[in-house]
Amino acid sequence: MKKICYICYRRFPDTNFQHYSKAVSDNGYHVTVVSFLDTGQEVFEILDGRKIYRIPLPSNRGKRSSMFTFILHVVKFVNRHDFSIVHIHHTCAYFSLIRMLASNGAKFVYHTTSYPISNTRLQAQKDMIITFIQSLLMDKIIVQSEELKEKLIGIRGLKRTEVIPVGFNRKILYPIAENEKRRLRNLLNIHKNGPVLVYCGVIAKLRQLDRLMEAFKKVQTIFEDVKLVMIGDGNALEEIKTLASSLQIEKNMIFTGRIPHHEVVNYIGIGDIGISYIPINENYHYNPPLKTFEYLACGLPTVATRTVSNCKIIKHDFNGILCNDSPEDVLMSIVNLLRDKDKQTLLRKNARKSIMAFDFEHITKTKLIPLYESLLA
Repeated sequence: MKKICYICYRRFPDTNFQHYSKAVSDNGYHVTVVSFLDTGQEVFEILDGRKIYRIPLPSNRGKRSSMFTFILHVVKFVNRHDFSIVHIHHTCAYFSLIRMLASNGAKFVYHTTSYPISNTRLQAQKDMIITFIQSLLMDKIIVQSEELKEKLIGIRGLKRTEVIPVGFNRKILYPIAENEKRRLRNLLNIHKNGPVLVYCGVIAKLRQLDRLMEAFKKVQTIFEDVKLVMIGDGNALEEIKTLASSLQIEKNMIFTGRIPHHEVVNYIGIGDIGISYIPINENYHYNPPLKTFEYLACGLPTVATRTVSNCKIIKHDFNGILCNDSPEDVLMSIVNLLRDKDKQTLLRKNARKSIMAFDFEHITKTKLIPLYESLLA
């Protein structure tokens, strides 16, 4: 049996690798996943037929030291097994070391899911060059979109670079029933007739979510019962909570914190509109946004900022509304959609069916497995 090992330097399950690895396992491959051990997790478990190994890391070490420790453990692990393919997530910053130190005959795949997010363009370019140099040791490089590929220095010119799109899991993201929606709203003390907006994603400083907050404050002056549910955490969460208080909108906001991925459907499902607010800048312009797929999969009319990647997913006035990233434009898009019930119905009708080609199972069968087979031929 062909054996695939996925390596990611982050909590698992909590990445695209969760869905790719499950779909690959369902197609008859022997799948192993290696990640680091997080609070409340088991060092080893079997999850949906996959073997999950989590490496404990010392809590008193710095980020770089922990990364090297993780990689050394990964190398030992890989060398003890006869994997056919080692598939490495971009969270492993020094991923080329795994290839250089591995002594088995596995093929190596590097998978980048994002433009390098940085405070400066120069730093982003340095990161891309370092990634490119490391990628020369890989047998295949995977990027998530054509627009992202064209922006990655060096990698874009390699014949071994292939595009495998990000997507959604149709089995765990779907429109919830109306009675379940009412029940969940009651649990969160949301008035049954009040409109609910949902934002799902990392609440990070570089995402400029203060603009969304500014827009929401003005939405609240028009729709007094409106709620904004923010799903997720990040390094700006406390700042956003403080901003909500200073803007006097905290009573109309619900912060859920981190939610297990299999429970996200319930929180998105209580919404009337999904907000895919992504700043239109170099950091995020070309990154395919998971949140846009998640809203559409759950049948939500979606207001999305006009990034290159969002424009590939959202068809204006068909399955969502595209707008600029200024607070004024976001405000008007939300208000106009809340006022237009017929438009909400149309967008809701088209939402899920518009993205079925991006189901993870379909992507795995038509893109990822053929890539593996070409490597092993």
